[in-house]
Amino acid sequence: MSAPRPAGTFLTDKDGNAKRLAELIGFHYRYDERQEQYAHSAAIFVLTPEGRVSRYLYGARYRSRDLRFALAEASETGQR
Repeated sequence: MSAPRPAGTFLTDKDGNAKRLAELIGFHYRYDERQEQYAHSAAIFVLTPEGRVSRYLYGARYRSRDLRFALAEASETGQR
């Protein structure tokens, strides 16, 4: 029996692109020296095909309907 896989994909960045992306979409975080980790809210940012933020979904859990609507809305926004 194999070990369970993580629930998500985690990317790392050594060139500062993650910080630049966070700034561009308005995602705020800070480094907590005491805990030696970054502190931030949980959120999904839904983008249009042009790369504009269409919707923010905050929290660690999302209703599938809300995410589906946000993705549909973002795709329609790109067609206008």
